[in-house]
Amino acid sequence: MFTWLWRPWPVFLILIIVLIITLTSGCTKPQLDTTNAERFRASVMAVRDKLPADASAAFDAALSALIAGDGAGDEPLNDTSLQLNQPRQRLPIPALDQLSPALRQQLQGRTGREVIAIATKGAEQRAANRQRAEALARERERRQLLDDIRTIRAKLSGLELETLQGLTVTRAQLVLEERAEDDTSLVRDWFDVSDFNRDQASATEADDKSRLPAIELELTSQVRNGIYALLFEVELLPIDSTEPWRRFQIKQRFSRGLFYGQSATRRFVPKQFAELFGADAVETPPDLGSLVMVVRPVRLFGADGQAFAGADINDAELARLQMLINKLNQSVAIQTPEADQSVGQPTKTSAVDEAIAAEAKALGAWRDASIARAFKAEAEGIRAEQRVAEAAREPLSRFLVEQARFHWSESQIHRKPIIELRVHNNTGETISWCHCRGQLTSPERDRPWVDAPLEHRLRDNLAPGEKRDLRIVPNWLGPWGGGPKDRKDLKLEIEITRLVGQGRKPLFVYDFPEEKTARLRALEAFIATQGW
Repeated sequence: MFTWLWRPWPVFLILIIVLIITLTSGCTKPQLDTTNAERFRASVMAVRDKLPADASAAFDAALSALIAGDGAGDEPLNDTSLQLNQPRQRLPIPALDQLSPALRQQLQGRTGREVIAIATKGAEQRAANRQRAEALARERERRQLLDDIRTIRAKLSGLELETLQGLTVTRAQLVLEERAEDDTSLVRDWFDVSDFNRDQASATEADDKSRLPAIELELTSQVRNGIYALLFEVELLPIDSTEPWRRFQIKQRFSRGLFYGQSATRRFVPKQFAELFGADAVETPPDLGSLVMVVRPVRLFGADGQAFAGADINDAELARLQMLINKLNQSVAIQTPEADQSVGQPTKTSAVDEAIAAEAKALGAWRDASIARAFKAEAEGIRAEQRVAEAAREPLSRFLVEQARFHWSESQIHRKPIIELRVHNNTGETISWCHCRGQLTSPERDRPWVDAPLEHRLRDNLAPGEKRDLRIVPNWLGPWGGGPKDRKDLKLEIEITRLVGQGRKPLFVYDFPEEKTARLRALEAFIATQGW
């Protein structure tokens, strides 16, 4: 009854089944085995050997990338090492102890293609995370830029630059203060007692070497509001530079107010000068003649003590504002409605806020102009002093020296230099004493024989319109003793420098020292180089 089992065709079928099973088992893709180190190493080699050359290199790179990123924490994985389409030299087989338990479990039973897929997906995820983090960082940066711009804009919003420009500093000058040791009126006018050490002021003023310079100001107001307090910014600049040596602020109070059309003159010693120019100065101060002072109003205060114009904003903040605006315009930020409403949405072609930029530019131009104005105002002030001095000198020219002769006396015992003058007094004043400067020259000599002062007290006063011959005998041991003897070609030129009237009253005072002439030249030279 079981004879059918021995028929030939079922045996053939069994052989086919066995062959299929054998072939199928031979085509199974190798998988990673992370059970132990030996199996892991063998499985890596098996997976690598069954893959094509390019895929084998990609597998090595993927495995290395997964191990490098395993437990890396906050350190980003360098995905440039995972170049799956680039053939490369085979990498060393990693040790099993380089894998964390979680990575071992993730790799257990994975084929080479699956390992590559896992690493590729991880790299894509990390790239997406990086992009998201960069976008958030740009948004944070943008919000910070907007906050900084708002802070500076809040200052600019109350600037009222036109009002601030209505208060003009017509003159600002550094002078060496001359006053008694117990006179603190200047300090009292400008500072609270708590703000100034009067003992230090007295000590420094007692010594000529440590006297503090003072600031002289002339102000003119074209401001409609009454000014009851004023915050100044003071810059001390070298005479050949626009970069300040020192910058500080001072506050002035007007108890009765300074109103439209009024002018005020102030002279004071800022408390900062004790540190800059006092006996205990931190560094050796420059000579006052080498400094130019720029004074500009910063804030104006009304009777209620509130500022109605001005902003306490300096050059650094203006430069920072421009930098913030440029940086915000150049950034590619995430759009937010809140940012759009506050300052303006940045674009690649338009300004963030043209109003802010215009205000900042106007303020910067005004500050720059104040420097030019200070240099030009001081130069013009010195020219005005020079004109006054020249006007005082003009009457001196009406005291005429009609004849001048130099010779030596004929005494055989002791010869003396003699100067003979014929003068004509057309000054309209009675003259009792004359001072002059004489220059003795000869044709063959480039330099004068003598160039020295002379003075002569008249025995009888010289009345207006009167002419007189004067005979002056200078000291033969002095400069005039160097005049040559027995020469007929000497020429004597006399310049009247000072006249004294009755009661020793100085007449036609001409006071314009050479130091001011040199300072005026320096100011004019720097103004020319700046094109002001």
